[in-house]
Amino acid sequence: MARHQYGNFVIQHLLEHGSYARRALVLERLLPCLPYLSTHRTASHVVQQAMNHSSTQGQRKIVDSLLHAAAPHMLVQVASSRYGSYVIEELRNIFGTEGPGREVEALLEEALQELALSKEVLQERFPVFTRVAGKYGLLAEMGATVQGVRGVSVGSHGEE
Repeated sequence: MARHQYGNFVIQHLLEHGSYARRALVLERLLPCLPYLSTHRTASHVVQQAMNHSSTQGQRKIVDSLLHAAAPHMLVQVASSRYGSYVIEELRNIFGTEGPGREVEALLEEALQELALSKEVLQERFPVFTRVAGKYGLLAEMGATVQGVRGVSVGSHGEE
């Protein structure tokens, strides 16, 4: 229902206006597929509402779900997708660079180091990921030196 063109609004409404118990139940149902939903056009809005209207414990479960997701929906791949990038930005808005926000930032920073691309090549090949990394302030210290990939594939879903 979270992926449905209109059904997603029902889920968002439950997350925003439902009782604490109802929000917790909806979140528990979303968690198993949350990384996938984060990359979906309409479901990504549901994930953002879940982050905004969940308890601290619920928000932590969301972050854990994203941090421990398997391919093809690992955190770096979510950050590289057109719609998932907004979910990762929302994590930054909620947590900043403390606690779970620091864990997300560390994974993004590690992916940048493994890519070992110049800022220009990174922007050309992975525009969405570059935007998210920039929001985390991870591009400031990048130089224009090495231009090659060393084993990490973040995907280029910016043009979906």
